[in-house]
Amino acid sequence: DFEEASTAIRNIREGVSQNGVTLTDATLKTLKSVIEHLKPRVGGLIPSTVNEYNRILSKESESGSSEALTRMLAERTINKRSTEWIEENGICMDNIRPGESTIPNASRGAIAKRYMEKG
Repeated sequence: DFEEASTAIRNIREGVSQNGVTLTDATLKTLKSVIEHLKPRVGGLIPSTVNEYNRILSKESESGSSEALTRMLAERTINKRSTEWIEENGICMDNIRPGESTIPNASRGAIAKRYMEKG
């Protein structure tokens, strides 16, 4: 999703520069809406305003990396938490793994790696 969103943003940039169009919030909102209709998760990563769009592109230019845009889009979705918050609210997940359930017709789920008490 992040890579597809980066490609969409780059395509918007190329389309704007090749056609001499001025990108407005309304135009960007329309493009975002179309992308969200086709691929909701990708569309949700597209910036909503021209200021946000320009800020993202300027950071990509500063880094000089083609992967920077993808990384920036991913980082925008992360709620950064303090160590204190993690210690108070975090849950250790090292005792489960994804896999097929042994329960009939249950499909896939979180499978215990070791014994866990019920509850």
